[in-house]
Amino acid sequence: MLQTILTKVSALPLLGPITRGRHSARKARSEAASQAARAIVMQRLAREARASERSQHLLQLRTAYLNRQPARFTMLALACEHRLCAADWEKVCHLGRRIAPLDPLFSAPATQRSPSITAARH
Repeated sequence: MLQTILTKVSALPLLGPITRGRHSARKARSEAASQAARAIVMQRLAREARASERSQHLLQLRTAYLNRQPARFTMLALACEHRLCAADWEKVCHLGRRIAPLDPLFSAPATQRSPSITAARH
């Protein structure tokens, strides 16, 4: 009799239908949480990359300004003009007016400047 019971018990699946369902739900929640965490990490990395790119542009502009290279400063300003926020662009214009006072790129703030100035340079 004991042998028959042991045989029947050993033939049973380890995870019954109820346990399998719970396991599947837990696994699905875990995978969803993992995907959400990956998405957050990717967003942070993208944000840091943009901040790093912005810092790189500003550093290059500052270096050209300190080395008194107006042509290089203007070229770099054109390259990053649309990537900078308004406050950063105002700083670039301030430095640009000091290093290249006759250049129309730096004559007006970004909000007041006509698109034709930028379009004529591209």
